[in-house]
Amino acid sequence: MNLQIIGDKSFLTPEIKEIIEEHFTNKVDMLLQNFSPEVKTAKMRIVREKFEGGGFKVNFDITLPGKELLYSENHHHLFIPALVGLREQLEKQIKKYKAEIATHSVG
Repeated sequence: MNLQIIGDKSFLTPEIKEIIEEHFTNKVDMLLQNFSPEVKTAKMRIVREKFEGGGFKVNFDITLPGKELLYSENHHHLFIPALVGLREQLEKQIKKYKAEIATHSVG
């Protein structure tokens, strides 16, 4: 997947990018393996929130064939749980999207 990550440059270290690859990109890519690479262009935004106690707001969007926009957003005080929650939301949307495609192609 061609993933553009937008966020604080000081936070987006090689280690963080590796965590994103391990906990998010690889798993989402497996669900989208039947789609050509040019349709798997997405954006992820990571915001370290400034409120008391801090935390992370992570959101993701991707447009799939049929102009279907999938969008997910998650908040958590730790980065990895925020990322995993985001991925879980997106996995549900992808499975629903694929089921709808299968229904339309059969009928």
